[in-house]
Amino acid sequence: MQKSVFSLKKSVVALAVLGVSGVGVADINEVKIPDDSISKLSRNSSKNYSEAMKRQLEDNVKTEFSLRILNGFAGLAHDGVYANGIYKGISTTKPMVLTQSNYMYSAFVSKYEDIFSKIQRGEVIAKEVKGSGIFSIEELSNREKKILEERKNSLLSLNTMAILAKVTDVKPKDGALIASLANQSIINQKLQELTVGSHKQLKLDIDRLDDVVKGHREEINWLKSDLEDAVIGIEGNSNQIAAVSYDLADLQSEVEYTTSTMREDIAEAHEAIVLLDRADE
Repeated sequence: MQKSVFSLKKSVVALAVLGVSGVGVADINEVKIPDDSISKLSRNSSKNYSEAMKRQLEDNVKTEFSLRILNGFAGLAHDGVYANGIYKGISTTKPMVLTQSNYMYSAFVSKYEDIFSKIQRGEVIAKEVKGSGIFSIEELSNREKKILEERKNSLLSLNTMAILAKVTDVKPKDGALIASLANQSIINQKLQELTVGSHKQLKLDIDRLDDVVKGHREEINWLKSDLEDAVIGIEGNSNQIAAVSYDLADLQSEVEYTTSTMREDIAEAHEAIVLLDRADE
């Protein structure tokens, strides 16, 4: 039992460092927007722009899954340190509880080892995701499901250990480290929410632009229809035809201006996401 505790302690500290380093702080002077970023591509090159948009959205989804996975792993590391703290607290203040003759011994050991095994499996997943960007969205989704399931079961075991600690009136050791990992999990969660929020705002901007353009196109079609009716029904009435033509030209100019403005807004949103993605790395 003592050997496994020592191994868990070293492993948990290493995993805690991995979890914290997973969300680094980027040097703004070193952040560079790639040449193929949608914010740099010409809108006239519709093919390249569409491909870049698709890549960017895929990267956004992958980033979101990666953050969820790392956050699940940070939770596992927290559970491991908490479980180890409970063991150290009991072994220091109530060592008789951990003797094999005690009825709580087998339950305690089984839950402790269960948490340790889940940390090991979570470590494999986290290192894969952190060290490689070759996974597809589906693969990342599957890994997220696995690590969240591991965390769910880990919490069940930790709750049992916490009940045993409460029964024996023991407070866990390493409270500062436990709190630190809990805070790291909160930070990861906030970063995830920020990233997801940026993605949703980007989608709203795109949808808004599409709606505006679509609405103006419908108005243009109506004006064209009115123009055709005027040409057919009011032969010789050049003033009315000119008025309709003027309205059509004015609306087309408005569409071009609105579209240009909206695209600039979306480009700024893209640049923000690119900077956020760089910061994640």
